[in-house]
Amino acid sequence: MASPCTVVIDPINVEQRLNELGLTAAILADVVKHYARTVLGMSPDHPSWCTGITPAGEAVFALRQLTRPLGWTREEERGFALTIHPKGLLAINVAKGDLNTGNPEHEPTSHSEKGVCTVEALAENQISFDFLEEEISEIDPGSRATWYLLMRLTEKAVKYEFSLPIGLSEDKHISKWAERIIFSDISIEDIGKTPSDRQIEDAISIIPVITRKNG
Repeated sequence: MASPCTVVIDPINVEQRLNELGLTAAILADVVKHYARTVLGMSPDHPSWCTGITPAGEAVFALRQLTRPLGWTREEERGFALTIHPKGLLAINVAKGDLNTGNPEHEPTSHSEKGVCTVEALAENQISFDFLEEEISEIDPGSRATWYLLMRLTEKAVKYEFSLPIGLSEDKHISKWAERIIFSDISIEDIGKTPSDRQIEDAISIIPVITRKNG
């Protein structure tokens, strides 16, 4: 029987849980704001293929820049762009979510269809989650959990959550989650009131891309 999804929503518990994962709410909020500003900066003159890919790429960029001072690194394989925890047991990807993004009452679904790399990552997530259930302290170094920063922009706000996926729908959209860390909405009015873009630009450094090797 599948375990119920754990939902973390109280701000104190959210910060505590993120601390356990080596992150902060402020970093994720700045990534989301950078993503939202990129979406809002799209115009009819941008090619249609750009409106989805560019904001996602900017979110990955911001995440990598803002977590690098904490020791996080980057990794890419077959176009699967991840940001890796210093100890290597946690990876982060980003995705656009559906209407249930940030809603604790209903599980969200990713906006786009996912490919083989996501399927493989979700398989590892289920292994890692089983370890947690069994309270095994030593996790197999060959496995790691891949979390998603799920975001959705509305006319008035951006909704987001940091969640651990474990299953896909029949049409290959992420639809099942082991854990969801949900944040308060960020209003559109507050999107432009952060210095995060400047902080990201100031943090830019050239570091080789790490490609994961299967043993």
